Amino acid sequence: MACQSEKNDRIVIPGNINISNLDLLDQIQKASSNDPTNERLLKQELYYCDQLEWPSPCGETLLRAKKQWGFTEELIDQTVTYHLKHRNYEQLQSALKGAVETRPRLEAKIRIVIMKNEDPGLLLKKYLDHYDDKDAIVFSLIQYLEKRDTTNAIIQFERLCKQDPSHELMRDYYPLLMRENDFNKSLYLINNQLVITSQDSVLLFDKAISLYSLGYTNEAKIILKKPEMIRSNRQLVAWYRSEENWDSAIVYLDKLLILKPADRNLLLAKAETLESKKWVTRSLVYYEQVLQMNPTDSVMAKKVEIVRRKVAYLRRIKEQKKLRPILNLERKTTTDN
Repeated sequence: MACQSEKNDRIVIPGNINISNLDLLDQIQKASSNDPTNERLLKQELYYCDQLEWPSPCGETLLRAKKQWGFTEELIDQTVTYHLKHRNYEQLQSALKGAVETRPRLEAKIRIVIMKNEDPGLLLKKYLDHYDDKDAIVFSLIQYLEKRDTTNAIIQFERLCKQDPSHELMRDYYPLLMRENDFNKSLYLINNQLVITSQDSVLLFDKAISLYSLGYTNEAKIILKKPEMIRSNRQLVAWYRSEENWDSAIVYLDKLLILKPADRNLLLAKAETLESKKWVTRSLVYYEQVLQMNPTDSVMAKKVEIVRRKVAYLRRIKEQKKLRPILNLERKTTTDN
């Protein structure tokens, strides 16, 4: 087989000791174009194409290699790698047509189906029937995640969990479980991950979400109060408002507004929270700020008008109470004759 390049057979270009591999590939390709039958130059091209992970100019190299040596098994795999990288699916299908079905080629066929937005179910089943090692689980899992096939992704995650619970992909498992509302399992996996990275803010945040969803509300809040991050404070506001704990919600809204005083959503949340607490007059100040940010917002303009009427009504009631005569209810001690 002639297309296997040897590392110790590299061409040395005098005066270019610090030349990059890409520049070297370019020079070899120019030399090769002047001597198209030079096998040594062609082997060097393939070597540097592989080193550079098959950049675009290597397509021409592969065509010349096929013409020189025929479509060898090694050249088929190199062609598959190149076309997969550049998403040339038609050419990739062509390269695989009639070729012996090896594991990398079956994986390439699965990738073609997914990239064409077709169902890879049958091919993945065939793949998993033939290959049952950790690499096969990881490959199939990635494909199921890409297709957003939650059911099959969870099956492969469970298999991976048994073989390699510390695999980097396991980090993607618990968010999937959270989306499926399986918070018991997500909490178990998060706790395992926290053994490895105890100060990971993302894991801690998601642990709090899982705890809160399972009813451990105090424990969840304690976790989120420690980092003092914007994301944590926003979540605390959402929780306190859902519990109608207006005072605590206001505390964390104020913390957020110190950092983001012009955040429309925060100003609106403050207005709504104050109104829910029956502090209508104070809420109007924030509603008006929100309206000033976008005076053409008809929905907000209507809301402001309603709150202004509420404020005016409350002021009238207050004034009427001031004007109402106070009855003297003291018992008389003398009588008039």
